[in-house]
Amino acid sequence: AMEFFHSIFGWSNSVRNFFLQRVERSILGKHRPANPTSSTNNSNNLSSVTDNQVFCPIVPLLENNNHNNKRKREEHDNITQSLLVLPSTSQNDAPTPLLSVGDIDLFLNEQCRSLDAALSGLGSVFPSSHLVKLVTSAEASLALLTKVTITTFRNYQQCIGYVEEMLRKQVVQAIGKEVTPHDFSTFMTHHQQRIFAPEYTPQPFCFAIRRPNHYPDGLITIECTTNNNNNNNNNH
Repeated sequence: AMEFFHSIFGWSNSVRNFFLQRVERSILGKHRPANPTSSTNNSNNLSSVTDNQVFCPIVPLLENNNHNNKRKREEHDNITQSLLVLPSTSQNDAPTPLLSVGDIDLFLNEQCRSLDAALSGLGSVFPSSHLVKLVTSAEASLALLTKVTITTFRNYQQCIGYVEEMLRKQVVQAIGKEVTPHDFSTFMTHHQQRIFAPEYTPQPFCFAIRRPNHYPDGLITIECTTNNNNNNNNNH
């Protein structure tokens, strides 16, 4: 999903930048071939098209299970025609913190309503798409839709990061501390000593460097430095 949103984000961003940079600034801003009359009103500029009035349905919301099950059963019995209809197959489903189907319907319907209102509002500001102009309501609608797509991707990315960070904090709270590489290495060393027989227990990598008829010239070891102290510990 993230890879898909990345590709859509890149395409939407390139299309929006083309109209803002190439068409509006480079062509209309410098040469103004389609609109030779100077205008002080900037409300019909593509750069003024924003999605501030468009509702984004991607939000990191979770529900309390104690107040969620009864409403889900009521929504299952009163499903109306909407943009998304995914009724539960069983009224005895396991509790979940996810939003109900009714809430998802409300979010998506509100996005459609606000998007339609924003698109309709562009028709009263920009020239009709039937006119021979570089920037009409069609180009403005495309600028708005690409902006909505960009905002949707950013919200999705932020929601994923928010949920992952929430889960990480819960894991840290359950463990009682943040596990470091040193903690994991210590655990694995202790675990290996329990599951391996003494003769098969991994030994530290440490060997003497020798030459025939000579005293050992030195040692070769694999060591790691921990943050807890300045001493080097041999890896197993």
